[in-house]
Formats: sequence, structure tokens, C-alpha cells
Amino acid sequence: MVVFVCGCLNVKIYAEAIKHQDVSQNSPLGNRVVEIELTDPGFEYKYGFWVKRESCGGWTTFTCLNCKKKTHTINRDLKLILVCKDMECGDEALSRLTRSRDYSPVFQIILNSKDLISSMPDPKAQSFEALQAQLSDVQRQIDSFLLNQEISMEERIRRFEEEQREELAQMKIQAQDDKKKMISLILRRSDQTGGSGRASKPRTPLTKCVSLIDEPSRPRVQQMSNPIAIGRVPSPQSISTTDLETDDLFAIDGLESENDLYNNNSSSEDDDDILTASLPVNVPMGVWNNQIRTDSGFDSDSDDERPRLDPQQIASQMQALAESIPDNNRYIFGDRPRPRLNTNNF
Repeated sequence: MVVFVCGCLNVKIYAEAIKHQDVSQNSPLGNRVVEIELTDPGFEYKYGFWVKRESCGGWTTFTCLNCKKKTHTINRDLKLILVCKDMECGDEALSRLTRSRDYSPVFQIILNSKDLISSMPDPKAQSFEALQAQLSDVQRQIDSFLLNQEISMEERIRRFEEEQREELAQMKIQAQDDKKKMISLILRRSDQTGGSGRASKPRTPLTKCVSLIDEPSRPRVQQMSNPIAIGRVPSPQSISTTDLETDDLFAIDGLESENDLYNNNSSSEDDDDILTASLPVNVPMGVWNNQIRTDSGFDSDSDDERPRLDPQQIASQMQALAESIPDNNRYIFGDRPRPRLNTNNF
């Protein structure tokens, strides 16, 4: 099959074979024609309004108004179809014409831009009304082309999205596999290093913790600027003996037993019917402060650095405090005990 096309692809002629190269018939196209035998689809006109037909002496000649070339002529009486040799022929010619700069993918022909009108015609003109059908056909073709392009674009987007989603799914699977491999390598590395990275710290004896707790729990002599009640204080020898005899594993219990020692001393004072309960009283600070300054070298100007009192000197300081109180019926320990009656006096 041979395909003949005009210079703008508006007219196409499908021929089964070429019968004669030179035709001696008196055709309107002269001797530059060839005789052909048609085959389906025969003659194809892309836009029929651009094809001009002229009849003369039994011949019908066709001309393309777009490229202004005579394409073929037909004689129905002689059953002859003659094609002009100026027509392009073959697949190479079709490919070359479709790559032309003026080729329109919308209308699928080559548009001659030499005779282009820069402005649209007036819609009220009489010529515009006569060409209304042709213009509507052009608009319909444009709409159809754009619709097909949109459908094709959506199809391409859908295929591209499916491809991208499939690639993403493959990447997720690969990421999970890589994660398992990485965790396996970390665990294997950890097993190879053994206990070097997980060496346990040496166990700290419990007595050290107990000593830290026991130290602030020991009684301190408060400052004498406020009213106080002085009770019995266990000697350091009894405290140290208790700490030494207490087992390391029960050092916390030893701390509690020390507190019980103070509770027992306080309860023994409550049971004594001679002494009454201690009450806050105003204490003369003259002798006490002088004693503190004399024994410890404490300077009254240095309020920020107050020395710690020695528990072993508490007894002597209490005695000095008691001797400094005048006999004016005010006692630091409350009321004096009742005088006891001796039967030997009777």
C-alpha cells in the first residue's frame, strides 16, 4: 500500500499499487501524474472545507486550499484516478512533515502562517455567519483534543503514582530488613565484647551509708538566745559503744535503738515524782555567755562562724548556770521539789 499526501497533510490518498507511471491521457494535470488503484480508506480529507473541486470535460480536479496544490483528478467515464507527482509519498515523507515547525498537534495538519490574520473577524459580519458551521467544527475539535489530552494526562499521573507507591512499598520493606540486620549486628557485637562494657560496680558496705545518716542525728547544743529546756544527754562513750557493737547488716536498726535510748531517758524523768515537767523560762545569759567565750574563745562580733559546743562540758556548764541563778523563786527547772519529812526529827 502506498500513501500520497499533500504538502500540509490535509489530503491523503491510499493506493493499492501504481499502474502506470506515464499517462498519455489528456488530463487537467498534464503528464506529471501517475495512475493508481484505490484501496481502503481511499480518499481522506482532514478538513473538507479546505478542498476545492473543479469539473472540466469529464474530469474532476481537487485542490488543497491550505497548501495551494492540486492533488489528483478523477474521470468517472474512463474509471481513471490520476495523482499528481508533486504529492509526497511514503512513510519517510509523513514523518518529515509531522516534525515540521508549523505542524499542529491539535488539528494534525501543517498550518501556513504566511496568510495568518492577526485579529479575529467581527462576529456581526456576514462572512462570519456564513462560516459559523466551520468555526463550530473547529471549536468542537479543540474541545475534543483538550479533553483527550486531559484524560491522557490523568492516566499518566495515575500510572506514575502507582509506580511511585510501589517503589515506596519496596523501600519500606528494604528499610525493615536493614533495621533487622543492624540490630542483629549490634547484638552480636555486644555478645563479643562480653562483660567488659557491663562490668558491675563494687558493692558499697552498708556501714558507710549508716554513718552518713547517723552523724546528723546526734544531738547538738542549741544557741542560748532562745528559751530552752535542757534534758539528759547520753555520754559519747555509750553512743560509740552502741555503734561498735551493732552489726553492719543491722546498722539502720542500731540507729532506731539510739533513738529509743533517748525515749527511755525521757520516760524515766516522767516517772520521777520529785521533778515536775519542764517549762520554758527566761534564762539569764550573763554567766553562760561568759563561760562560752572563756572556754571556746568565741567572739561576739563573728556571728557567721559559731563554734560547736563540746558535749563533755555540758555538766560543768549546767552547774555554773545553776549557781548563777539568784534565790528569787524563779528556777530554770520549774518549781523546787517538796521538802521531805524525816521521822528522826520527831
